[in-house]
Amino acid sequence: MAKFYTRLTSGDTVDSINANGSQYGISTSQDIDAAEVKASDGFVSDDGSPVKITVSGSTVTFTVAGVGSSTITLQ
Repeated sequence: MAKFYTRLTSGDTVDSINANGSQYGISTSQDIDAAEVKASDGFVSDDGSPVKITVSGSTVTFTVAGVGSSTITLQ
């Protein structure tokens, strides 16, 4: 099945789709388009523990205080 994309800038149309779109099987979503993204309150795990994310070269490490860490290597 083909996917169709429509670009909406903002305003009443987007608000209306967000409020009533489920009646017609439509919704909106937004990608982040920024050079740098920050979480205003940081990143947290399900239990609220802070998550530290570090990147070194192609290695990304996620660390949760008191729980442990996990590392992935991007290729």
